[in-house]
Amino acid sequence: MKVDEADTAVAAGSYQLAPRASATGREPVEDVTLDIRAIRSRFAFPRLGRVVTNNAASTQAPRELLELYRSLAPGYENVHRGQSRASQEMTALFESSYDTIAQFIGAPSRASIVLYRNTTEAINAVMYSLLTEFRDGDNVVTTTLEHNSNYVPWYGMCRDILPRMGRRVEYRLARFDPLTGELDLDHMASLIDARTKLVCCTGASNFLGTRVPLRAVRALADASGYLQPGGERRSYLLVDGAQLVPGGFVDVQALDVDYLAFSFHKMLAPFGVGVLYGKRHLLQAARPFLYGGDMIAEGRSTGSAPFPGSRSTGRGMRRAAPRWSRLTSPAATR
Repeated sequence: MKVDEADTAVAAGSYQLAPRASATGREPVEDVTLDIRAIRSRFAFPRLGRVVTNNAASTQAPRELLELYRSLAPGYENVHRGQSRASQEMTALFESSYDTIAQFIGAPSRASIVLYRNTTEAINAVMYSLLTEFRDGDNVVTTTLEHNSNYVPWYGMCRDILPRMGRRVEYRLARFDPLTGELDLDHMASLIDARTKLVCCTGASNFLGTRVPLRAVRALADASGYLQPGGERRSYLLVDGAQLVPGGFVDVQALDVDYLAFSFHKMLAPFGVGVLYGKRHLLQAARPFLYGGDMIAEGRSTGSAPFPGSRSTGRGMRRAAPRWSRLTSPAATR
């Protein structure tokens, strides 16, 4: 958990988070006092004398998550692939994680949630699902604030994959202000035009920490006039939320993003589980990224489910819920 300049120490071992407006589609953060000693007591590393400073890359797993893993062992079974009681119970636990994730980011339903191994794979899934939709002369606009996970896939698509298919799609980079670290919206606006199929940007920079004004980027994407296969006349917006989602309130419906990707190893959960949120009509129309598994019966791309990680992911979100009220408010039941 990061404590920024808006935070003020109120007592030994405690910090107070001052109220501040949210740039991600929800109400301002309320005044909250954090008991640092109580938080540390939930992790193993302080007792081992370790100093952990790399939460932006991967958070430590709290003891509740480790205990959850142990509790799953006696009844562990395959998800979706068994008739035993244990398999059915594991499947029910696994499926409930989709609801938790959807509620946490304000998605309309679990139908908008797809699980992958991490943010990188989720973004690659969007790239491959849209691959055949790009027309000769189209372009993709992203920024110089991006992590490689939201840079290399689009660069590779434009410079390597699509040229092999005889299509020329331009890759355009919006710059940022080197003094402030803020995205240069005027430069981005100059790059977006009627042939911009997709705008990709980070929600929060992994190396500068600056947040992108996503509402403003959404407005620029809306104004492009690009004709999508479903008849919409605007550019799609994909947001890399790997650093954004762990640090505050995100409501995908309020932001009106088309895609949002993030990973749970930055959110008190283990490695191996990432999320792709996509508007339901886009996911339904998308070509599969992975073939096999249960997709013949279900009409979607599937495989063996990452059950322990996804279940512990749901538990990790509920650990964060006292700070982020989405899962503890009446709205969470919608």
